[in-house]
Amino acid sequence: MSSEECSASGVLPYLYKNGVLYFMLGLEGRGLSDFGGFSDHNETAFDNASREFSEETMGLFCLTHELRGNKQGVIRSSAIMKTIISSIGLHDLLVKKVINPSNRYQMYIAPVARWVLPEEFERTSDVNDKRAFAERIRCVEKQKIAWFNADELLDSLNEFSPSLKVDGFTEKVFTQFRRTLLHRDSLEFIKFLQRQDPTIQTQLINQFWIDS
Repeated sequence: MSSEECSASGVLPYLYKNGVLYFMLGLEGRGLSDFGGFSDHNETAFDNASREFSEETMGLFCLTHELRGNKQGVIRSSAIMKTIISSIGLHDLLVKKVINPSNRYQMYIAPVARWVLPEEFERTSDVNDKRAFAERIRCVEKQKIAWFNADELLDSLNEFSPSLKVDGFTEKVFTQFRRTLLHRDSLEFIKFLQRQDPTIQTQLINQFWIDS
């Protein structure tokens, strides 16, 4: 298996808002985690991670309103995210690949340029569920999304049973996701992102999403 191939991969999206670094997590039955899953036949980790991320977020990170929540938006979002995570020159600057040592899951910590509201996600998911099967975005497994600043996320990892608040309710952090986040590569990169100038970082990030 090459460095670009794996059985499962995903994306942990981040952005800067009001000078603060935030990460978006998704909630499903197993708990809070990044956006990923198992690869389709012959997919590279780049293909798999960008597709899973874009399907699970329903193309909502596209800046063009008409693309959000439909298959064309998923395709566009996936293409942009693949460009970002496959650009080796961005690794250790805007992107970090982290491999879970226990199951070899590959997670890409990668930037987005739009703050997706939780209510927008839930509303879009409801609309998607009511579509005809042929028009429906597949693999939308998350029930909710939530943004957490970097300190909140890192502090939760130190708990005996890691959890975070979503809509006022305590939700557990998925065990394997926690293991990936606790990897030295994750921790060091998050701290690196916190030290960067948010304005400069945001300008760099927006260049990749401007045509979405």
